[in-house]
Amino acid sequence: KAFFTHARSADGRFFRLFVAKQADVMPRFGIIASKKSVGDAVQRNRCKRLLRELVRTQLHLRSLNVDMIFIARRNLSEAGLKDVVQSLPGVLKRLGV
Repeated sequence: KAFFTHARSADGRFFRLFVAKQADVMPRFGIIASKKSVGDAVQRNRCKRLLRELVRTQLHLRSLNVDMIFIARRNLSEAGLKDVVQSLPGVLKRLGV
């Protein structure tokens, strides 16, 4: 809960991203896919897999000193990885990361 009070957020087409600066060397990432916002277990797992792959392929080389939490939106379960990857730069730009 303390994270959300200090974090900045930006909405993307498929997820909301919260970012907070931290002192650790390695960035940390969290993923939230709730039953209320995404759907049943199959859809939640698909959303989490997509967001983990997004972090693995797009953010692993960045030397960020931030914590990030991705909150999945309902339409993420129907999206492809390519669509999700294309939405990431705009969200990061709005956050100044």
